[in-house]
Amino acid sequence: MSDKHEKTKGLVFMKTIETLKVKNRLKISNFISGFILILFFAVTILPVSASGIEASREISAGTVYAGGTFTVTVHIQTDQYIEAPTLDENLPAGWDVTTIENAGATFQNSETFKKSTLEWIWVESLQAGGGKTVVYRVTVPSASEPGNFTISGNVSAYSVSAVPITGYITVTEKTSSSGGSSGGGGGGSPESSRNVELKEISNEQVFKGIHTCYTFKGETNEIVAVEFDPKKNFGRITTIVEMLKNTSSIVKEPAPGTVYRNLNIWIGPSGFSSPENLENARISFRVHRAWLSENGIDENTMTLYRHNENMWNALPTALTGEDEDFFYFTAETPGFSPFAIASPEKNTQAIEITQVGNEDITVMSTGEISGEESDEDLAQDNEKEGKDAPGAGVSFATAGILASYAALKKRNVK
Repeated sequence: MSDKHEKTKGLVFMKTIETLKVKNRLKISNFISGFILILFFAVTILPVSASGIEASREISAGTVYAGGTFTVTVHIQTDQYIEAPTLDENLPAGWDVTTIENAGATFQNSETFKKSTLEWIWVESLQAGGGKTVVYRVTVPSASEPGNFTISGNVSAYSVSAVPITGYITVTEKTSSSGGSSGGGGGGSPESSRNVELKEISNEQVFKGIHTCYTFKGETNEIVAVEFDPKKNFGRITTIVEMLKNTSSIVKEPAPGTVYRNLNIWIGPSGFSSPENLENARISFRVHRAWLSENGIDENTMTLYRHNENMWNALPTALTGEDEDFFYFTAETPGFSPFAIASPEKNTQAIEITQVGNEDITVMSTGEISGEESDEDLAQDNEKEGKDAPGAGVSFATAGILASYAALKKRNVK
């Protein structure tokens, strides 16, 4: 009896274990099925990675006058198959847009460019490696205030997240004179064009956290580089260097000391070089060895002066290098305006010795002696010296007495 009871208990235990195994298999099977469903929905429903689309923007000018125009080009490239690519642009209010190239953005032979929303849509798919390019012209309102403006946009596609693209443009005031022989590029100058010997322009992209450096290579441009650290994103900014014939026409008095060169440096629109926009500004320049030698000036005294608030201010200047023709310097500046490269030492000319007859005449830089006197002048001087000499009359009288004594002695002998 006890043996049957034990067998019954064993059978119940085995069935219980088998039941648990079946339940575990069902749980595992359900978990796997659920995981497969999650993967399925993730593949079919969730967006494809946005890294599949690349977009870039080109702006034809970094600076434009109010009322002027510029061209924007947007390139779209994909490394995967996408459907219904879309470009959505956002420009400042009131700026007019005219399409130049839509790259086939059409729907039933009609353009899908919507001027009100600045949106381009392509209904066809784009294969991996394919691309689109959109070109449009922007007209800035003539009443637009000067400043830096952002042109932003997004490129997206069906089941693909949007990829942002951004650009910048500077609007400046139109001035009555642009000064010098500019090669284009925008940006005005208050300097009189008659006083500009050379004007060189450089353009760079200016972004927060990226050191900005403008370089100049004009043969007669003594400015080598202008650099600073921007505190904001500005996009393309223009820098102008003007080498002047004389002191800047917008200052009242020349810089102190012996001036090597007068110049102006302008960066971006008015007010751009404020402490709120940039920091650590430096100017690198050069001075010719021959000029220093001709003027008897020590290179270590060369200083960059900046004119600000109706006065010239000496900037911290350091000698940084030299070659066979030039000495190179770097100066720190709090802003950009008229400048002068000068030495506080006064120009001193060498002493000049001119031979006249048997006497040496010394000509000093502070005098105006020509070193060449006429015979008449010398005769007048000699006559004056004869009249002024105290022993001249005594000498003639003594000679007369001796002559009379000799004549009497001769008679007595006879």
